[in-house]
Amino acid sequence: MAQMGNDYYRILGVTRNARPEEIRRAFDRLRAQMREEAAPPDPRRVVLLQDAYDTLSDEARRAAYDQAERAGVPRMLNRRGMWIGIAVGIAVALGLATLPLRHADDGAPSRSDTEILSAASVAVGRVHAIDLSGRVTPLGLAFAVGQGRLLMPCAPIPPNSEIVVRIGARDVPARVGTASQGDGYCALDAPDAGSWPLAIAPSPPKVDAPVYATKVGPAGEVTLARGNVRRIERHGAGAVLELSGDAALEERGGPLLDAQGRVVAISSGEGRFTTVSAAASSGVPRPKKGR
Repeated sequence: MAQMGNDYYRILGVTRNARPEEIRRAFDRLRAQMREEAAPPDPRRVVLLQDAYDTLSDEARRAAYDQAERAGVPRMLNRRGMWIGIAVGIAVALGLATLPLRHADDGAPSRSDTEILSAASVAVGRVHAIDLSGRVTPLGLAFAVGQGRLLMPCAPIPPNSEIVVRIGARDVPARVGTASQGDGYCALDAPDAGSWPLAIAPSPPKVDAPVYATKVGPAGEVTLARGNVRRIERHGAGAVLELSGDAALEERGGPLLDAQGRVVAISSGEGRFTTVSAAASSGVPRPKKGR
């Protein structure tokens, strides 16, 4: 039998005759639980969960795993997978990557709509400014790009106002950081957000590439609208994208995601999207303490 620590069925909490959809649901449930935990997950747990899902969701790999288990061969991560997994697991624990774990280059496989929505649901929220009289001013959407760090388009903030980000059913206090020069977006420091950040794509999508716009409902629920890149206007090192389909109607500040679930642009709220550089997760200065 496989060692208990590497028993993939036990890791996912499914029986050995579980159907593919049961394996997917179990993986999504455990991944969501990890995101809800206040403390970063144990890197080994992250690696084992992903390896268990990758193995049992693939018919050929699952058959080989089952055969090895029946033969009494202990299942261990191969050396390459172990080191890659540990490195990515540490990155996740530090808030530098998202689940499910995937390569971040242009050859990355596409994610399912469910995977993309799951990642966006805990990373995208609605921003409000609340003044001393209790008046609420909507400022658009923001999304997590690092642990306790969100991005949104820069907007005038009413004086003597507190900034609140609603992510799901939670209201999280935030402070506005310094704008990224020439890019038009600002950082929000929200240490209590607890969201898993979205990865940023290394380059803009191509014309006709599929993309996903994120929308946030009145109760904080996140939905996706799929579209395609219709036109790209180059502006210096960046670009402005125009989309076709419902994705073009995304609310201001919403992240535009590629087929791997990575952020490629921020919505202007006018059917146009400004690309986000990979440096956005670290290049926008954090807010200073105090007001």
